[in-house]
Amino acid sequence: MNELTKRIIVAAIGIPIAVVLIYAGGVIFTAAVIIISALTLSEFYKLTEKKGAKPHKFTGILASVALQSSLYFVFVNSELSSLSFIVLMSLMLLSVIVFSFELWLNHKNSIINTSVTISGILYISFTLGALIGIRNIHNFNWQQLSGVFPDFAIKIRSYQLFEGFDDRWSAGILLSIFATAWISDTAAYFTGKKIGKNKLFPRVSPKKTWEGAIAAFISGIIAFLGLTELLSPGFPLIHIIVTGIIISIIGQIGDLAESQLKRDSNVKDSSSVLPGHGGFLDRFDSIIFIAPVVFLYLLASVLF
Repeated sequence: MNELTKRIIVAAIGIPIAVVLIYAGGVIFTAAVIIISALTLSEFYKLTEKKGAKPHKFTGILASVALQSSLYFVFVNSELSSLSFIVLMSLMLLSVIVFSFELWLNHKNSIINTSVTISGILYISFTLGALIGIRNIHNFNWQQLSGVFPDFAIKIRSYQLFEGFDDRWSAGILLSIFATAWISDTAAYFTGKKIGKNKLFPRVSPKKTWEGAIAAFISGIIAFLGLTELLSPGFPLIHIIVTGIIISIIGQIGDLAESQLKRDSNVKDSSSVLPGHGGFLDRFDSIIFIAPVVFLYLLASVLF
């Protein structure tokens, strides 16, 4: 069985499951994000072990679960003013625990061990936590943003942007983001393989081409436009276009960033758990970058 066939089979199984989880929302979707984040974080830690690091894997994964569970409470209950407090307290507590453990363990490279443990949380858990925020964006009480950004309190004039949009609308937006990222990635893969000649970033990923990148950019914008019109009608056209551009560009940067990690660790894939796709880090490398940028853009669209 060739790699393309494996990719198609895994996609045929995974896509319906993803659709069900996204539309289920609530605790079910959050639990899925927590599990995927934990598995992805574990793969990241394994990559760092190939460079001689000894990350605190159990502590890091436990912190990931606690952080994303807290984010669910924040987003579902519209406690937006609590977000900055939770982020700061989580980082403080994690730092204290990790550095304390290093005192009692007979490991070399304490600086590296603690750094990769914490950076994994920042790189994966915080970023994928934005998926929970996007999925629950219809629940937000936008006026609470004045508590987080007091200087902009008078400028919060367009919080009605998301009023009238329901749970199904938010699910449609999130599904559109995932589908657009995958469509963009597929367009880049096949275009680059068919007509790609000019290398995009040979130092990091020798097979990626400018032709593939351009195909990913164009197909991403078109795909997001069509998907949101179908799944989340009423979303302003300007936000559709900007979000499509974000997905098309930031997704490719996320892919390249993960390629650099694998190249530095001298591995082809982060794992082999998903035949034809590699590991969870390989599959969600684009989403890791896309999710927080899109979420922040949606917040900014209310403030400005």
